[in-house]
Amino acid sequence: IILTQVQEPFGTITNLLISNGSISFSISLVDGCSNNAEGYRDETYVESEDPITSANCTISSSLDNGSESQTISQTNSIQDIVYSFSTTCTGSLSASADNLPPGVTMNFSDNQATLSGTPSSNASGTYDYTIVVTAPNIATSVNGQITVVAGTTTSSDTSNTIYTTKLTPFTNPDTGFGIFTKKVVVFDVPLYGTNQVDDAKLKHAASVMAQYLDNDEDGNPDNPLVVEALKSNNGFMLVWKNESDLNIFDSLANADAGQDLGADETIPEWHTNGQTGQFDATLEEVLHLITHIGYHNAYPSVFGEAIGSEIANAMDTARGGQFTNIPSSYPAGAWYTYDDDSCDYACQVTEYVFWTLTSILGAHNSRLDEIDEEWLLNTNAKVQQTDTQAYQLFTDTRYAFPTVLPDGQYQQ
Repeated sequence: IILTQVQEPFGTITNLLISNGSISFSISLVDGCSNNAEGYRDETYVESEDPITSANCTISSSLDNGSESQTISQTNSIQDIVYSFSTTCTGSLSASADNLPPGVTMNFSDNQATLSGTPSSNASGTYDYTIVVTAPNIATSVNGQITVVAGTTTSSDTSNTIYTTKLTPFTNPDTGFGIFTKKVVVFDVPLYGTNQVDDAKLKHAASVMAQYLDNDEDGNPDNPLVVEALKSNNGFMLVWKNESDLNIFDSLANADAGQDLGADETIPEWHTNGQTGQFDATLEEVLHLITHIGYHNAYPSVFGEAIGSEIANAMDTARGGQFTNIPSSYPAGAWYTYDDDSCDYACQVTEYVFWTLTSILGAHNSRLDEIDEEWLLNTNAKVQQTDTQAYQLFTDTRYAFPTVLPDGQYQQ
């Protein structure tokens, strides 16, 4: 490093050593300068504001809780959305949020931004929010979406809403679905099938979905908020014949919103044969779509598939603890012991909802020997007595869960 004065060199800095909290160096004077040189520290210098020292620093972010995209009603709080930030920059971080729904606020503390609150009565529509986090001379941002619909509704609240339901398969006009050339529709939610899937089985899947969503079969969804969540999040179902048919998921932009059902596991006869023989997996896979895309997004703080929601807390109790990964063995006393290592925490919630609700509806009264390695509360009475948290949620009329097990005989 060359020292200059009035553009003339008078010395050099050598032996520069930077360590934690200190800098040491040597100064050599040249060109006839005297042996004395004076230097002073600039008292106005602030390192964190120096564009040279901060030019290469970074800010990184992670989503610690909640879903960045949620559909919520005016009468329900969002599931808390928590972002954590870390930085290599000197100085503290600050944050601001833009375009949040009225009633939803951000709190920034200890480098964590938490969005929480309940959309107010004048909140409506889609809010594409942005959180900007800044350090001196650098900033980063994260984005998400909160969709607010009218408060918790009943069918009378949506008397002007026209939904399309077509249970008889027709030629699929939608592009991008390849060999899935058949289509049916339930309250605007599409189900697709290949040519090798019998029309009767595709219609059965649609009828089961219709009965889950319109359990009193009056032609209107029992909980329009759930249907709107299914629609706004592009929920769909694929009914397949060969496992290779599912390769289509690799090319679908909204693949995460889809659920599959095998034609060979679609068993309408299970219902007419006194619930004997091979179980009708339609009851499971269709319900997965409705709860994973519908209820999860409509009521994230209650049925959100993340740690801290009410249904997740109930599941933690059922498993004997909060396990983000499948344990080597479950604690004694656990009644939900799902052990598929490929199923993450959110997936575990999806499966738990299926077992609990369908047990309440009577789908497993005679199936305990088939399912006891995974689920012990196979009847309504057992769930009511033991899993009180879940039982209260699924029988709370505000959420309009079905009270009768679908049988695929929807009276449109």
